Amino acid sequence: MSHRAKIAIKRMKERTSKKGLLDPVEWDVIEVEGIMEYGFCAISGKKFDYSYSTDSNNNPYAASPDRIDNSEGYTELNTQWVLNWINLARNDIPLEEFKQLLVETGKYISKHNK
Repeated sequence: MSHRAKIAIKRMKERTSKKGLLDPVEWDVIEVEGIMEYGFCAISGKKFDYSYSTDSNNNPYAASPDRIDNSEGYTELNTQWVLNWINLARNDIPLEEFKQLLVETGKYISKHNK
């Protein structure tokens, strides 16, 4: 798992640099490893799961660091860990707007897909 954690930290640094944001905090590999192995998605509440695929990039249930405010870097207070598919779907949508879209989508599915 520590290999996966090291890659996540490396990618956070690369994305921050590419976007010209402040450098992220020095994430502790052991802490990130613990989040990825035992943590839960900050938006859905679902546990991260690597049984679907060991390739984090292609695993929708893998842990993915998500910037709460996309105009800032991966600081400790600005980073939440979410399911990979949620991070991909959110992209640059502001967090509260994204949550509202999820609520509206859930209502639509409940109403129309019985």
